[in-house]
Amino acid sequence: MLIRLLPLAGLILASQAFADWRLNPETSSVHFLSTKKSHVTEIHHFKSLTGHISDAGEATLNIDLASAETGIPIRNERLQTLLFNLSDYPSAEISLTLDKTQLKQLKKGHSQQLTLEATLTLNGVSKNISAQVIATGLAKQHIQVTSIAPILINAKTFNLAPGVEALREIAKLDAISLSVPVTFNLYYQAN
Repeated sequence: MLIRLLPLAGLILASQAFADWRLNPETSSVHFLSTKKSHVTEIHHFKSLTGHISDAGEATLNIDLASAETGIPIRNERLQTLLFNLSDYPSAEISLTLDKTQLKQLKKGHSQQLTLEATLTLNGVSKNISAQVIATGLAKQHIQVTSIAPILINAKTFNLAPGVEALREIAKLDAISLSVPVTFNLYYQAN
């Protein structure tokens, strides 16, 4: 369910010279929220991200699902074993094609709001998603792409509801929300 946010991240813009761009995983982040017991919401993130934007405008963001970090080791393990089918689908991928003319207008120190249409592939299911982002041209041929609003990923859409139910049962909780808000902050650098 956390993975839904990822499609936005992949849309990150290759502006300026529209060369090949690589995601900087050390400064980039994808966060997701989980809600249990109806009123307890916690913030989590993925520790391992990769991505690129080709000179043709093809953009991808890959999220290593085994890198989900909840702050509690047993919960991290349960996400891996009960929620994600890591042996068959170890990552979530967001892919999209960027409008090069729109992106070339992004200059150092300038920002642009964009609505990106992407495909999120998670747990073997591919769905179209939409993300509102703000893209900013930075110094030294860097681009920052940040979600303006969370992307809502529903566990049912990606056949993850049984995993959420297994997590609920093992933790002896009344409820875990199937809807997961995802946000991202991505930094790309020209090669």
